Amino acid sequence: DAESGAVWRDPNQTVLRVNDAAIMTAPDSADYPFLADVAGKPVYVVPQTQNPSVVWLGWNTQDPAVTATIDRGLTMRVGPVSGPGRAWLFLQSGTFGKPLLLADSGAAPGDVWIDSGTHVHANWAFSAPGTYTATVTFLGTTTAGEAVNASTTLRFAVGDAASASEALAMAAPAASGSGSGSGSGAPAAGTSQGICRKSTYGVSQMGVFLDISRNDVMITRG
Repeated sequence: DAESGAVWRDPNQTVLRVNDAAIMTAPDSADYPFLADVAGKPVYVVPQTQNPSVVWLGWNTQDPAVTATIDRGLTMRVGPVSGPGRAWLFLQSGTFGKPLLLADSGAAPGDVWIDSGTHVHANWAFSAPGTYTATVTFLGTTTAGEAVNASTTLRFAVGDAASASEALAMAAPAASGSGSGSGSGAPAAGTSQGICRKSTYGVSQMGVFLDISRNDVMITRG
């Protein structure tokens, strides 16, 4: 738990188990146009609000290495994504707020602006069980005007039957074109990101932390 402190992991050496407790019915609503193809069907969701039975994945820019050296914030680019189904990353404001799509594996990589000093969790949804990889890249500018970036690979074993070993052995997704989405180098309107609750595992990348709760994180190499 949080009282025992963080454990730092290399994300490329870590498999995130999204177990069958993550299965939800995709909403059949005009507010979720990006889920139209799976509306009313079961999907696997790593939720924005913590479910103790499901892995909890987010990001933060609260480390002093970020707040002291990065100008204003960073762009997090999610994608490309490889796997047997489609994957989405989206935020929801409150219980009744409309979702904000951040990334869609069926489109170009999604760019998400992250202000310095923030800690955010979002919904990560998968249309089918199996193994997935996703490239995550952080891009920013230091206060001295130097452009910096770092990339890693997230690995998911979605469903109880998915193989962690297979997820670990998968190659990183092939690179594609420039990103799209809610932010690209500067904040976009309507992308304010709220502070969320604790997490107990983190993986560092350029001083930015991808935060992972303790549930079902499988370390299988390294």
